[in-house]
Formats: sequence, C-alpha cells, structure tokens
Amino acid sequence: MINHFSCRCAFLWWDDWVNNFGKGKWLSARQSVFWKYKVWPCLFLFVMSQALSSSLFAHEFEVDGTMRITPTGYPAFSHSIHIYVRDCQWAIFRVLEDSTYRTVVEISDDGDNIYKLTRVETKNGSFSPDDYANVIPNSLLAGEIHPSGFPFRMLEIESITLYYAYASSCYLDSLTNQIIGSIMLSPSELQSGDERSQALITRGSPPLRLPSKIIFWDDTRKWTNPIFSASEYTNFGNAQIPSRVSLFQYYQGETNILETFEFHATRILDTCSLKSFRPLLSNGALIADYRFSHQNTYTPGIPQIVTNTWPTMAESKLKRGYAATQINRENKGETEAIEMSIRRFWVRLLLALIFIAGIGGLVKMLFTKK
Repeated sequence: MINHFSCRCAFLWWDDWVNNFGKGKWLSARQSVFWKYKVWPCLFLFVMSQALSSSLFAHEFEVDGTMRITPTGYPAFSHSIHIYVRDCQWAIFRVLEDSTYRTVVEISDDGDNIYKLTRVETKNGSFSPDDYANVIPNSLLAGEIHPSGFPFRMLEIESITLYYAYASSCYLDSLTNQIIGSIMLSPSELQSGDERSQALITRGSPPLRLPSKIIFWDDTRKWTNPIFSASEYTNFGNAQIPSRVSLFQYYQGETNILETFEFHATRILDTCSLKSFRPLLSNGALIADYRFSHQNTYTPGIPQIVTNTWPTMAESKLKRGYAATQINRENKGETEAIEMSIRRFWVRLLLALIFIAGIGGLVKMLFTKK
C-alpha cells in the first residue's frame, strides 16, 4: 500500500539525486530547478496515480454455496462448492461427500498455469481447501496442467459456469470481441480442442464487471445453447458479487431444457483465505501436461507420474509424449493437405468409375441395337 512515509522517502531520494546530479555538472543550476520542480512533480503524480488506481481495483473474496443439478426426467442432486478469488487468481472446489469419504475436484489458476486435480480424503471434520492431512494415500487419481487464462479442454460444466460468474473478469477484459471460451456440454466436444463460441455478453458495473448474462450461440447462430445468468448481488465496497447463478442447457436445436444447473451462495466474504492457488501433490499423481498441445484440434496431454511437485515445461519436454504433440502441431497443415488429397483421389476415382460404367452402358446399348 502507498502511504505518506513512502511518498516522502521517494521525494527526499529524488531531491538528493537531482542536487548531486547538478553538482556533478551534468545539469546546470537552471536545469536542476526545472527537473526538481516541474518534471519531478508530474512524474510523481503519474506514478502514484497509476499505483493507487491499481490498488483500489484489487479485489479478493470467497464464496461457499450449493450447486443443484436437475436433469429433465430424472431426480435432482446437489453438492457443495467453494470458490476463492484474488485479483486474476482463482480456485473452484467441487466437493462430493458420503458418510465416509469426500471427493474433491479442484480447478485453479495461479497466474502461471491452470491446474485440475482430483483427490479423495476421509471425511474428518469440515472441508478445508489447504488441509491435505486427510487425503488417502495414492488417491490423487489424476491431474492436468494447462496454460493460464481460460480453462479450455475441460468437461466441467459446473466449475466453468462458476468461473464465468465469479472469476472471469480478467479474461473478459482481455478480449476484443464476443467470441469466448465455450462451456463444453458433452465428451465429443473435447475433440474440438480449444472450443470457442459466439456469445452475447451482458456485464455488470466496474471494477469487476462480472457477467450477469451470457447467451452462447451454436455455429449456425440459429440456436442458443447454453444460457448463463447471475443475479441477487452482494456489494463489497464498489464490487458486486452474485448470490445466484444458473445455466440452462437445451436439447440440440430445440427450445426444451435438457438440464439445469443452479448455484445458491450461502456465504460470501470480502477476503480470501486460500493460501495457494497451486494444488499440493503430497502423495503424487498421474499428470497430463497440456501446455504444449492447445490448438484448434485435439492433441493429448503429455502423461507423467509425479511425486510431490508439478512438472516444469523443461521436464515435460523430456517425456516421450512431447515429440508427438510437436509433430501434431507442426504437421497439422501438412496432415490436412494429405487428407484433402486422399479425399480428392477417392472422388476422382468414383467419377472415373461412373464415367467408365456410362461408356460401357452406351457401348452395350449400341451393339444391342445392331
């Protein structure tokens, strides 16, 4: 934070530097006065205003609540959600519990990477995001690591819906159009790679400007699927945080609802108690590294077994799967050209066979008449 003491220290340092600069005959006395009393105040005010404005718009909060999923024609079910946001860093925990065990699916972004990790722990007391003491050994089933930004390549309808509701401010601010990351609704969509959708976005008031409604369009722009909305806002200073979030998924090409996702916040705090936005790997896990394979077509992540730390990019480059991702990336255009050539060959062959069959029929008809 900027305070009077730090500003005064900066002023005294500059005053001493300009005076010594002038005494060293680098500046004349007149130039020294000009720098000291005209240039310095302008620079000082500019830097302080920039720093002060950034500190004012810094934000952190956490949200607890319940997600209720209602598939059409089937009973509804629900589980708890915990969300932590600090500026552009965020973490979303889906917690599924029974009488004995607790399954935790975490998706988070620490500003360097996006992580996904599933862990199973014994149900001993209430859930704590930073407490790994109850994690069952060898229960870190699988993890993923992706580039920071939007959580592409994840079939996580609930978590990405809540990401848009609470943590998408930095991502949406960075966009220059209305084409945004899709909320994938079926496993087949994973084959599309980093899928994006045309969308009609309505955002709230600054500074966060979290979305209050998003209408996702299909490729034809004739049908909407899904539709996101947020409502019942809580004010923290000049920031508005929604208490209710919903997502309506429709049958493809229809107006009938296939599934409804409804989140109700039970607690919102204007602080973030999460210690780290990078999940711990105290018991090891099977990790898939997707940082080299994000593109328009599907490429598998680089699989590797880790012990207690997430792999660096240098470590992943040494794995066997790295070469495959690069070959796929570099030869993507060549592969498409080959596939196009093969299709053209079969079309030409089919046309040739039709032509030969036609000539044969014509010849047969002529000889038959004779």
